[in-house]
Amino acid sequence: MRGALVIGCMAAATSSAGCGPGRLGGYADREIYCCGGRDVFLVNVDEARRDPARRIWSWRAGDSPEIAVRHRAWFRAMDECRPVLGGSAVLVSSSSAGGIALVRRADKKCLFYAGGRNAHSAALIDDDSLGRPGKLVAGAFSFRSDHLRLYSLAAPTLPARREWLMRLGGAHGAVWDRTRQVLWALGSDELLKLEVIRGERASAEVLKRWKLPGRGGHDLFALDEGRLAVTVGDGAYQFDLKAEEFSPLAGLAGKANVKSVCRHPTTGEIIYTQGEPVFTNKVRFLGGHDLVLPVSDLYKARWNAPDALGGGAEPSRSAGS
Repeated sequence: MRGALVIGCMAAATSSAGCGPGRLGGYADREIYCCGGRDVFLVNVDEARRDPARRIWSWRAGDSPEIAVRHRAWFRAMDECRPVLGGSAVLVSSSSAGGIALVRRADKKCLFYAGGRNAHSAALIDDDSLGRPGKLVAGAFSFRSDHLRLYSLAAPTLPARREWLMRLGGAHGAVWDRTRQVLWALGSDELLKLEVIRGERASAEVLKRWKLPGRGGHDLFALDEGRLAVTVGDGAYQFDLKAEEFSPLAGLAGKANVKSVCRHPTTGEIIYTQGEPVFTNKVRFLGGHDLVLPVSDLYKARWNAPDALGGGAEPSRSAGS
């Protein structure tokens, strides 16, 4: 029953995306999700430059009654905030006691959550064969967990139990590549390409591994259809998916402590956060002016825009069937 409810909620979330500009959901070119501390929040760049305290939307675990009171402390150190499902929801993770969650923007309903120490990133995994995206969630859990895990959105109870895990030292990143139907995962020393195997219980198989050009793999995000952004402790790189090669990422190559990189798939604008040394109060624009916010614990920033590789895409019309 709960699995059907989640899929229905996704369809409802998408249908609500057009109900009001910047309020209930939907992608928007000038909006940025930010996270750090207990908060995930959304700002409009132009509005925030005039009034840095202005937020379009915000979320804390206590806003979602679906998250048990005893589990809300899992989400006190937010470190990922990816818009998914046509912008109608946001996929978040936290590295405190640790957890991942899928939150509907319209009413802050938590559609899915799971616990795990040092959750550092998560990705929705599409399943076109079933006519509904986001059937699985991949989670990267870093030090003191060191796992890559798969969960089903159709889990009968919450918090969800994992369906599969593998050891990945310092796991920090996960990106679903819808075109190639592979999962990319980032550890502290290596980048992995995995095939997701669907059955009664999901699993995955490593297809290939690449040693990182530096230590301390941190952020993994799609720059465009052919490149991944990869940050390490002392700089940022791009990984060419066809040539299977790393090269310095122009403008960020020598910057240390880059916590997140995100390129807008339409405008090409790149935003990033750089720890000072861990947290910051600035969303930085490559080649532009910083957006300074009245916070002290900003960690990552993501454009409210589609994933360039199609992970967490908008549900198909059959999603509610």
